[in-house]
Amino acid sequence: MRRRDFTLAAAASLLAPAAPEAIDKTLRTPAVAESLLKSGFEPMRLSPAEAQKALVEDTAQWTKVIRDNNIRGS
Repeated sequence: MRRRDFTLAAAASLLAPAAPEAIDKTLRTPAVAESLLKSGFEPMRLSPAEAQKALVEDTAQWTKVIRDNNIRGS
Protein backbone atom coordinates (compact mmCIF):
# COMPACT_ATOMS: atom_id res chain seq x y z
CA MET A 1 0.00 0.00 0.00
CA ARG A 2 1.34 3.42 -0.91
CA ARG A 3 0.69 6.42 1.28
CA ARG A 4 1.03 9.92 -0.04
CA ASP A 5 -0.25 11.87 2.93
CA PHE A 6 3.02 12.16 4.80
CA THR A 7 6.64 13.12 4.34
CA LEU A 8 9.53 11.05 5.58
CA ALA A 9 13.03 12.41 5.99
CA ALA A 10 16.04 10.50 7.20
CA ALA A 11 18.37 12.08 9.69
CA ALA A 12 21.87 11.38 10.85
CA SER A 13 22.95 12.85 14.14
CA LEU A 14 26.24 13.46 15.82
CA LEU A 15 25.68 13.70 19.55
CA ALA A 16 28.62 15.28 21.33
CA PRO A 17 29.36 17.22 24.50
CA ALA A 18 28.07 20.77 24.61
CA ALA A 19 30.27 23.31 22.79
CA PRO A 20 32.21 20.93 20.49
CA GLU A 21 34.20 23.72 18.83
CA ALA A 22 36.40 21.40 16.74
CA ILE A 23 33.35 19.64 15.30
CA ASP A 24 31.62 22.94 14.50
CA LYS A 25 34.77 24.27 12.83
CA THR A 26 35.12 21.13 10.70
CA LEU A 27 31.46 21.08 9.65
CA ARG A 28 31.70 24.71 8.56
CA THR A 29 34.68 24.21 6.25
CA PRO A 30 33.67 24.66 2.61
CA ALA A 31 34.81 21.16 1.58
CA VAL A 32 32.88 19.38 4.34
CA ALA A 33 29.79 21.56 3.97
CA GLU A 34 29.76 20.99 0.19
CA SER A 35 30.24 17.24 0.62
CA LEU A 36 27.34 17.03 3.07
CA LEU A 37 25.06 19.03 0.77
CA LYS A 38 25.98 16.88 -2.24
CA SER A 39 25.12 13.79 -0.19
CA GLY A 40 21.68 15.20 0.56
CA PHE A 41 22.33 16.32 4.12
CA GLU A 42 21.27 19.68 5.47
CA PRO A 43 23.70 20.47 8.29
CA MET A 44 22.12 22.09 11.32
CA ARG A 45 23.31 22.64 14.84
CA LEU A 46 20.85 22.12 17.65
CA SER A 47 21.29 23.12 21.25
CA PRO A 48 21.21 20.25 23.75
CA ALA A 49 17.61 21.17 24.63
CA GLU A 50 16.57 21.30 20.96
CA ALA A 51 18.23 17.96 20.25
CA GLN A 52 16.53 16.32 23.23
CA LYS A 53 13.15 17.74 22.19
CA ALA A 54 13.60 16.44 18.62
CA LEU A 55 14.60 12.97 19.84
CA VAL A 56 11.62 12.78 22.22
CA GLU A 57 9.19 13.92 19.49
CA ASP A 58 10.63 11.55 16.86
CA THR A 59 10.52 8.62 19.27
CA ALA A 60 6.88 9.33 20.13
CA GLN A 61 5.92 9.70 16.45
CA TRP A 62 7.57 6.46 15.32
CA THR A 63 6.40 4.50 18.38
CA LYS A 64 2.83 5.41 17.41
CA VAL A 65 3.37 4.45 13.75
CA ILE A 66 4.83 1.09 14.78
CA ARG A 67 2.07 0.33 17.30
CA ASP A 68 -0.80 1.55 15.10
CA ASN A 69 0.38 -0.62 12.22
CA ASN A 70 1.35 -3.65 14.31
CA ILE A 71 4.87 -3.58 12.88
CA ARG A 72 7.12 -6.36 14.17
CA GLY A 73 10.76 -7.18 13.63
CA SER A 74 11.73 -10.34 11.86
